[in-house]
Amino acid sequence: CSLVTFNALIGCCAQARRVEDAVKVKDLMKEQKVKPDALTYTAIISACRTAPTKRRGQNPTDKLKKAEVGSTLSSFRSTYADSSLLLFVQSLFIEMKDAGIQPGSLTYTTLIDCAVRAKNMEYATSLIEEMETKNVEQARSTFELMLLGYSNEGSLKPALEVFKKMKQANIPRSLNTYNLLFNACARSKPVPRINSALGLLKEMLKEGRTGPEEAEDDLFEGEDRESTAPSPIRPNTETMKILLTACKTVRKIRRRTFASLSG
Repeated sequence: CSLVTFNALIGCCAQARRVEDAVKVKDLMKEQKVKPDALTYTAIISACRTAPTKRRGQNPTDKLKKAEVGSTLSSFRSTYADSSLLLFVQSLFIEMKDAGIQPGSLTYTTLIDCAVRAKNMEYATSLIEEMETKNVEQARSTFELMLLGYSNEGSLKPALEVFKKMKQANIPRSLNTYNLLFNACARSKPVPRINSALGLLKEMLKEGRTGPEEAEDDLFEGEDRESTAPSPIRPNTETMKILLTACKTVRKIRRRTFASLSG
């Protein structure tokens, strides 16, 4: 079998979320002396991205550096019974680089997706910093995955830093970009950052549309869209839901604070 055939098989395993089968195919490549490439490793990492696991988010980096990584997932699980699949993904990435295979934008973005799903933003941040150091192209999806991770945490400050870098890199923003930022504002602790959200809303309305997907579920449906000139990114129902929920949360917090002071 050729490299193309093996990669196609691993891709099928990845789509079916069968991580162990994907690793078995990779081991078969080794037996037949077919060298894997970046696509091989990226496909296996992609399979791990959505693989079911009970434990995610652990990142025993020191243990990983000292350990000898097994070639198969079964040996990995027997060695690291208490670890998540993220550690296995990290071991694949190290193996890939040790083999002299340079990871590209797709590999890094897939790794960041794994880290975000595992709620390990420290590792995700290290990956995007490595991309910057090695001048690897960063796509909009790369930045939006980082925004998703910080949004889920309610970490507004690092989310705004990612947004700043996104603009500096001249990456087009989308409605999804802003909704993730609004969500970070809404989940910010101890109180949702309404003023920050309103500032972002004003900025969003000045942005030009970056693709046809933003037209879906638009509150301003029915307008003439035949013009080729970029129109502002308009809020959709998800945008309004996030902002209204944030306002309600602030109101509840203020009522509780007032009640405690009055009592």
